[in-house]
Amino acid sequence: KIPTIDTIPKQFNVQILNSGHHKNRILSSKASGEPPLLVAASVHCATRSAVREARKQYLSWNDNSGESDIGFELPVPAIMPVVKQLCGLDSVEKYLECKTYP
Repeated sequence: KIPTIDTIPKQFNVQILNSGHHKNRILSSKASGEPPLLVAASVHCATRSAVREARKQYLSWNDNSGESDIGFELPVPAIMPVVKQLCGLDSVEKYLECKTYP
């Protein structure tokens, strides 16, 4: 069973074993790699969902509510400049610069 926030021990003692072959080791511990993988996948899914909503909002601001948003591909890792571009923030920043400095 994968540990959760409810299963934190009050005292946690650890022994480092010198050998990979030890009678007290955990065999076939598949859960050890799952939590980091799931956290990474959930962050990517949340970012993708946020980008999708930002694109919908951007279209509504431009009176293009009748247009359907074309799909997009969010690369891994999703770096900030790519996320900004997919959200349409590049266009918003350029628009604001035009209005601020005529």
